[in-house]
Amino acid sequence: MDSITKYGYTKQECLYIASEFAVQLGKRTKDKPLSMKWMKGFLKRWPEMRVTKPRALEFVRAKLANEVVVMTYFDHLETCLQRNDLLEKPNLIYNVDEKGASILHNPPYIVTGINHPAQAVTSEKGHTVTIIGAGSTSVSAIPPYFVFHGKKMNYNLLKGSSPEAIGTVSESG
Repeated sequence: MDSITKYGYTKQECLYIASEFAVQLGKRTKDKPLSMKWMKGFLKRWPEMRVTKPRALEFVRAKLANEVVVMTYFDHLETCLQRNDLLEKPNLIYNVDEKGASILHNPPYIVTGINHPAQAVTSEKGHTVTIIGAGSTSVSAIPPYFVFHGKKMNYNLLKGSSPEAIGTVSESG
């Protein structure tokens, strides 16, 4: 799958590409580009296409999201679980993960195929709130930990969060 079908185009980009193609075919002139009405018709003619809001995916993560990297990770994980005698002890295995929620970037809606995940490569710039969580398959979880952008913690930022949630600040969030 190439990057075009993997990441999609905005409606404006689709109109531009289709208009250029129509000009090359002699169906349109440069001063009469295709309109949003054409786009609506295009989406009706091609029901496998859709307009959707993509998930933000940083460029570095997009580059590393491949089968070899994922399979290598699971091979190393299995080796680690065997070495520490944890294969039959899921209650002792916790998955810790972080989610960086950008508070500035808002990717545009894009046109993509139904069977293709919608993702938009983003920059790392902007303020981020990091949420760290951990849980095990035995349904035990550690309360979330928030890292907000800033220099001095404002505990009002935790209002409405899960009970026992805690947090701090860092200059990068």
